[in-house]
Amino acid sequence: MDAHSETRCGRLGVRSPGQPTADGADPRRALPAADDPPPQRAARQPLIAVRPYTEFSGRNPLKINASTLSLTVDDVAASHAFFTKHLGYSEEVAAEGFAKLTRDDDAVDVVLLQRGIEILPPEQRDQRAAGLILAFTISGIEAEEQRLRSEGVTISMPLREEPWGEKLFQVTDPNGVVVQLVEWA
Repeated sequence: MDAHSETRCGRLGVRSPGQPTADGADPRRALPAADDPPPQRAARQPLIAVRPYTEFSGRNPLKINASTLSLTVDDVAASHAFFTKHLGYSEEVAAEGFAKLTRDDDAVDVVLLQRGIEILPPEQRDQRAAGLILAFTISGIEAEEQRLRSEGVTISMPLREEPWGEKLFQVTDPNGVVVQLVEWA
């Protein structure tokens, strides 16, 4: 086990595999035979052993360098215009039926794919972005709602504050992609 895993397990109060239990017993001991009498215990405690990911796979976990959301839409140009004009994205690369949009901050990159485009597997070609909310956490949510309204963007869910302190509103792009802007109190 590496030092990071030992520190993490110790901080969580979890013993690592092979580490003695509180009573000093070796957790790797052989199981009793069927005809052995049951052991005498003062209190029954569950045995919990958490192994770091590296023990299961033999390699480190996947390292993600960036995040990109691919959306299949009917009109790539309409979503492209919406994301660049109203949400501050810029085009990184584009081709027929395809556009990759990016920002200079921590927002996820967006790839727009024309519905039916042949680069998609056949079972995905006729699907549309649906049932998805693309949420961005921002600051100054009231000002952003006013700005978008002044630019003629339809607010599909007006600004509201949830009991737990979240402020949010939604806009919908021309292809039905729901974008939710959120600010936490």
